[in-house]
Amino acid sequence: MNRDNPEKPLFSLRRYLMIVIIAIIIIVSLTSLSLTYLVGEEAAIHLYTTFTDYSAENAEKAVILVSRSLDLIDDRLDPAMEKILLATKMRYLENNDTITNTELSGIIADNDPGINGTVVLKVIDPEGIIVYSTVPGDIGIDFRKWPEIYRGMEEIRAGDRYVPDRVTVSLNGTSDTDFSGKLSKYGYLPSPDKDYLFAVGIISDYFEERDMALSYQQVLDEFGRLDPDILAIRLYHRYKPDPIAQTGSPKTGLPISERKEYVDRTFATHEEIRIEEEDGDCSRFVFVPIMREGEVFDNSLVMEHVVSKNMLSAMLHEIIIICLQILLVAVLVGAVLTLLVSRRITRSFNRVISDITTIADGDLDHAISGARIAEFARLETSINTMVRKIRYYSTELERKEAELAIAAKIQRTFLPKECPDIAGLEIMMHTLPAREVGGDFYDLISLDDNRYGIVIADVSGKGVPAALFMASSRTLIRGNAAWYPDPAALIFRVNNLIVENTENEMFVTVFYGIADLSAMTLTYCNAGHNPPVLLHEDTVIGSLHGTGMAAGVIADTPYTSETISLTTGDVLVCYTDGITEAIDTDKNQFGEERLIPLIRKDSSLCAKEIVGDIIDAVTVFSGNEPQFDDITLVVARF
Repeated sequence: MNRDNPEKPLFSLRRYLMIVIIAIIIIVSLTSLSLTYLVGEEAAIHLYTTFTDYSAENAEKAVILVSRSLDLIDDRLDPAMEKILLATKMRYLENNDTITNTELSGIIADNDPGINGTVVLKVIDPEGIIVYSTVPGDIGIDFRKWPEIYRGMEEIRAGDRYVPDRVTVSLNGTSDTDFSGKLSKYGYLPSPDKDYLFAVGIISDYFEERDMALSYQQVLDEFGRLDPDILAIRLYHRYKPDPIAQTGSPKTGLPISERKEYVDRTFATHEEIRIEEEDGDCSRFVFVPIMREGEVFDNSLVMEHVVSKNMLSAMLHEIIIICLQILLVAVLVGAVLTLLVSRRITRSFNRVISDITTIADGDLDHAISGARIAEFARLETSINTMVRKIRYYSTELERKEAELAIAAKIQRTFLPKECPDIAGLEIMMHTLPAREVGGDFYDLISLDDNRYGIVIADVSGKGVPAALFMASSRTLIRGNAAWYPDPAALIFRVNNLIVENTENEMFVTVFYGIADLSAMTLTYCNAGHNPPVLLHEDTVIGSLHGTGMAAGVIADTPYTSETISLTTGDVLVCYTDGITEAIDTDKNQFGEERLIPLIRKDSSLCAKEIVGDIIDAVTVFSGNEPQFDDITLVVARF
């Protein structure tokens, strides 16, 4: 050893490699465990959310089931109530469309249903006010204070049938606003002249006893007992300020003032509201639909579900502990393994690095050799094979690029080379493929001296398959156009030919219109294509929307033709979605909201200038964003 230049072991490749590998193990382990924690956290949150959702949904279904069970009990009262209302209707007719409180009492006496409870009869005028009643204290109650109840009464009064309500809350006189009366059941029948609404009700303590025996409270208590993470469940009725049933601490969850705000919003929107509280708990307000069609009183409920996140916190804590343990084990094992293999790796590693550097510098004829470790020997073989394939693929790529250039040149021969000079019709067509070859095409077909077929189409997919399908589709349209003067009939025939002769799942959207320059009409069929824009006297009068689905999807698909009148100066702009779906660097689409004003602005320009202006606008809009779809335009000025 040279004492003047002592070795510095800390900078040896072997020790440096050990330090780097151990550092990599730590970084990879931390990254992997961080991702593992994130995945575990997501899974835990998903499990927690699924569990709480399941619990809330089951509670909601149980509440609805209780409501339906109660309905089965009070539905048996409907026949007797309907009989009383029919008697009221007959008495009203006998008295020449009049009725009094005394007559209402007599009707009840004559038709005693033998029901355990008090039967009341009321008459409600079109203003929603009780004008007659066997309960004097109810005369003057104005249901317009509760618009949803008043609307239900108006719908029944406009009909001609008996409509029962279920057992629900009731008012206790004109000064009551909280529906503090006893539970009652009502049925309704409109008067023959629609001037009044007859209402019969049953007020009975039996309803209270029945609700106690089969109650919402029992359901809430049972769910609170089964799920320890449920801190509170409360049920709210639309017409009651306080919960009609609740389990858990009344102070749990949001403050009472905020609860009322969310309850009212849930009743209004029927949509669930979820609030993450500062203490980590979660409050959910869920609409429970109970109202049946035709009922006056909406007995639907809102369920407040307050859930603790203790279970979620415990799962996340356990995930953190496991991740830390795995990290410690990974670092220890990595350090030992690095020490064992570093010596053997460095020698073969240096040889391979040297050979790869030579190849990377452009010497593709250089071969890797000299590896003494089996893994590096396989790597050597693989890299040598890869280099040979790179040489081969480079040659193949050059050949395919030449073939694509020829294909693009051939494809351009399928499209009209130039726009003909036609009296009364100025037309300009342009296409810009997103790749070497594209799937968009256009055509102008001369049918006779005054009729010309205008075609624009967009084949699904891109590249060579779309180009081949485009050539086939254009040939079918052009070859059959002379035989089918109706655009819909032509597209019907072309659709069937494509379905019959094409085994892949490609399709084509087509707009085909026949411009009659003598009659100044345009008869068209739009098979799933972007609706062309028709500009008339500097004003967009409409888009030529679809009259059938894309061709090549289903055989015997029906199509229809539409005919519109043209005037001199009208401009028709046909385009493919490469125009409207072009995006800028912020992923905003060009869209019709930019295209249509641009067409209106250019209404005085010639067809060629309009095409150029639109292409320029799309190019400027897209900026550096690459073109991802073919762009095709056909502009015709009549």
